[in-house]
Amino acid sequence: MNPLDSLSSSSSGLVVNGESAGYLKETGGWARFLAIVGFCTIALVLVLAFFVGSLMSSFGMGSQLAGMEFIMGLYYFGIALLYFFPTLFLFRFATNAIDAVQANDTPTLVTSLKNLKSCFKFIGILTAIGLGLLVLMLIFGLLAGAMM
Repeated sequence: MNPLDSLSSSSSGLVVNGESAGYLKETGGWARFLAIVGFCTIALVLVLAFFVGSLMSSFGMGSQLAGMEFIMGLYYFGIALLYFFPTLFLFRFATNAIDAVQANDTPTLVTSLKNLKSCFKFIGILTAIGLGLLVLMLIFGLLAGAMM
C-alpha cells in the first residue's frame, strides 16, 4: 500500500492516493533543494551587507560615495531579511511534506500545506507592494517630466 492511499477529507471527498503522494514527496525534495539554495544566497547577501563598505573602498569608490556604505549595507540586509521568510516557509513545507508522505500523517500534511500557503501569500503581498511602488514611480516620473 502506498503512503497516504487512504488519506481523505470527509467534507470535500479529497483523496491523496499513491500517485499524489509521490508527486508531493518529489515536490518536497525540490522545494527543500530550493530552500537550501535560498538560505545559502541569504548568507552571501548578509556577508555582502556587512562588507559592502570594504568592497567599495577596495574598488576606489569609497571617497566618491562617502556615507553610502552604511545605506547600501542596510539595503542588502533588508533584501536578505525579506528573502528569509518565504525561504523559511518553503523549507518548512518541504520538510513537512516529505515527513507526511513517509509517516502517512494527515496533520503533518496540513502543516506542510499551511506553510506553502504562507510562502505564496508572502510573495504575493511583496509582489503587490512592488507593483504599487512601480505605478507610483511611473506617475511621479510622468509628473516630473511634464513639469520640466
